[in-house]
Amino acid sequence: MKRKFLYGLVGISIAVVVTFGFLVVYQPNLFRRYTELSWSGIVAPGNFTVANGVRLTIQPGTVVNLNNCILQVDGMLVARGTDDQKITFNGSYNGKIVFTASSAPWTDSANTGCIMENCKSNCYIICNSSSPKLTHSLLNASDSYNRVLAIDDGAPIVTDNVITGSLHPYRNGLAGDSNILFWDGTGAVITDNVIQKGMFGIAVSFVTEDFSGSPTIKRNLIVDNNEGVTLGAPLKVVFEDNTVTRNRVGVLVSGYSDESVFSGNNIYDNTNSSVQIYKSHWPTNMAAPDNWWGTTGTTAIAQSIIDSYDNPELGTVDFTPVLQVANEDAPNP
Repeated sequence: MKRKFLYGLVGISIAVVVTFGFLVVYQPNLFRRYTELSWSGIVAPGNFTVANGVRLTIQPGTVVNLNNCILQVDGMLVARGTDDQKITFNGSYNGKIVFTASSAPWTDSANTGCIMENCKSNCYIICNSSSPKLTHSLLNASDSYNRVLAIDDGAPIVTDNVITGSLHPYRNGLAGDSNILFWDGTGAVITDNVIQKGMFGIAVSFVTEDFSGSPTIKRNLIVDNNEGVTLGAPLKVVFEDNTVTRNRVGVLVSGYSDESVFSGNNIYDNTNSSVQIYKSHWPTNMAAPDNWWGTTGTTAIAQSIIDSYDNPELGTVDFTPVLQVANEDAPNP
């Protein structure tokens, strides 16, 4: 049974919300005494922590107005909307949803753990050594300079979402931030998403130079970004069956592991280059066999790539052999 809580004014921070026509006064810290919590209707929780050992269930159709506040998940967040009743998270510039290392990892076999499903969010989502599942959702940047999703360690599952970034004209160029940013030792699984309109569609970066992670990136449509994919650190990336098109640069490489897999992708119609190697102190030689480049002509493919053949200080992209036709397992734009 869903519990509702009504507290009087006690001289400390509160949030007042309306849920199904009832006035409910929430005092966030008092929630920690309960195992099960439920939100519905319109909720304005302020800065709120789902404590370790607490499960917060957000009902379909709920609107959560975070504004400039943070929803921190140390326990379990279950936000499962429906196709007709999505859960909405509204955030301003500093509005964030943060999954911490103690938050419950999602487990498909048990159908339990932290999950955001059938949601609409314009909050910055951060996964710190955590493994939630984000699926069937519309994930947008909260501001013209914010990221959509940052992953630092852990193994979150991000699948079947439309992820729209903050790319916008600025002076004589473009400005914005990453749609998805990886740091260090992550084992994230990123599949079957549309990743669009970011300064960087997907960016692999580093903080501690822990390159033990191996993110899996498959069957995504990466389109209409400034840089579709930025490989900025030598993580062991599995990048297969994606379509990378209509970006200014398809793939920018300033760090690449020879244990990475980069094949079966359709990479074509990117304005400046298909692949661009950037000078770095890390290895940047890149093996990219069995991809479709919009043509089978090796001269045309080479002309779409900026590497050691253009500047001897750069690494080399080995793109042979090439697919003779587009990979049907990669998504259509």
